[in-house]
Amino acid sequence: MGHNISGLIAEIEVLSEYAVSKELHSPIKLKEKLGFLPLSDNHLDFLFSEQHNLDQGLIYLSEELKQEIAGISVRCAVIYIETDYWGGTGTQGATIYKDRKCIFGPKVGEIGPISEALRIIGFQSKSKDQDEFEAFGLNKFRDNDDWIEAYKKKRD
Repeated sequence: MGHNISGLIAEIEVLSEYAVSKELHSPIKLKEKLGFLPLSDNHLDFLFSEQHNLDQGLIYLSEELKQEIAGISVRCAVIYIETDYWGGTGTQGATIYKDRKCIFGPKVGEIGPISEALRIIGFQSKSKDQDEFEAFGLNKFRDNDDWIEAYKKKRD
């Protein structure tokens, strides 16, 4: 099975306001005051005219998306994440913007960049058996459509 998600992690209030301003679905509250806003390739095509380019291994991290994340980051730290796994192998990546500056990454690896990014913004796993990726709940669903559908069902 695969695990392919991409999107933004930040304070839920900031993500909610961003989603409304761009006419996107609502973000999903995960842990503490943080949430996840899944952004599929269809969402990114809708938001940005630039063709997606591979930036240090991140498929969807275009210059336009970096500028958008930087703009959001004036209110709080914003993590952009991507996973691309199939059959247990693949990569994940993350970058963090705060106060309009990239403060981490983009970093890509088999495991670890997303957990590292979550630790940088202050989220720590409370269990030695789970890394931050799992403790934050990013392993619950394997693709963005499943995240969005689960949230819609929860609201209904």
